[in-house]
Amino acid sequence: MGDWSHCVANLKDEADIVVVGSCLVEFITYVQTLPKPEETVKGYHFEQRFSGKGANQCVAAAKLRASVALISKLGNDKFGKSYLEELRKYNSINTKYIWLLQDVTTGVCSKVISNKGTHQTNIIPGANTYLSASDIDAAKNLLLKAKVIMFQGETPWETTLYCLSKLHVSLESRAKIIVNPSPAVYPLNPIVMILADIICINEQEAEIITDMKINNEEDLADCMEKLLDMKCNTVIITLGGSGVVYATRDNPRLKTITVDHVEYPIESEGVGDCFVGALAYYLCYFPQLPLGEIILRSCHVARQSLFNVGLQNSFPDKETLPDNLFSLKCELNTSNLLDI
Repeated sequence: MGDWSHCVANLKDEADIVVVGSCLVEFITYVQTLPKPEETVKGYHFEQRFSGKGANQCVAAAKLRASVALISKLGNDKFGKSYLEELRKYNSINTKYIWLLQDVTTGVCSKVISNKGTHQTNIIPGANTYLSASDIDAAKNLLLKAKVIMFQGETPWETTLYCLSKLHVSLESRAKIIVNPSPAVYPLNPIVMILADIICINEQEAEIITDMKINNEEDLADCMEKLLDMKCNTVIITLGGSGVVYATRDNPRLKTITVDHVEYPIESEGVGDCFVGALAYYLCYFPQLPLGEIILRSCHVARQSLFNVGLQNSFPDKETLPDNLFSLKCELNTSNLLDI
């Protein structure tokens, strides 16, 4: 079923960051108000763009000049071919293990967005559904050499569990594992939480995974405590404009990283994926920095995407970011870090 013709011979099994994840083509319609059931409304703008949490996070890291590879599947249709061509524009993305599947459609996402920012979304995973254990085996050498490996929830969890298990028992792998279980599921397989070095989720996903409601800081602290009780090693919860909270099993006291609020963002979609891509970049190339500093810098990178139009093309290039984000000097101070 796989089309291997795109696997260029000179692409080596090497990348510092490997993303095992999804590619989706988004079709977005902008309307004044969302349609009610059985109602038809007239839109005023339409966009088609490249998406999928795996590809988004891969591109975010690549734009920071990380050496990154994506393990993914696309349909051998016009959408899949154009997506692969788009990814090949980034010189630092290794596309050797992106397969084009015959007789399978590329994953697509249909989204309707209102002027208030509310939206309706339908996803057809398409080729993403076919990412399998055999694909993990094919990319074994690539995975074993990686410094950071990322997973999300838009590809089969069985494949993620298989890869995590293989990495766990391997004596060769020293990679940091980031799992971004989005979209969230309940219950999330406990093996995922145990084998991941970092679970990174947003507030709504934290509610789903723990089956808890978060209405205040006390609820947030209780939610974090439950996640750590589930044997998570490190948990990072993004809170939108309110910053990020994190805690570890070794240091379970909840800490909050704050950044300046953006009052009128141009585009907010994809900011979470930009954050995770930046997180992988700093864990890979600045591992000597404290976790709080890594999270703070990742927040600054993701915040910059709010000032740009689009999705993947809104993620900032390294050249447009301040030099202090790429120095070894720690910028974290008490104005950024709060205990809860």
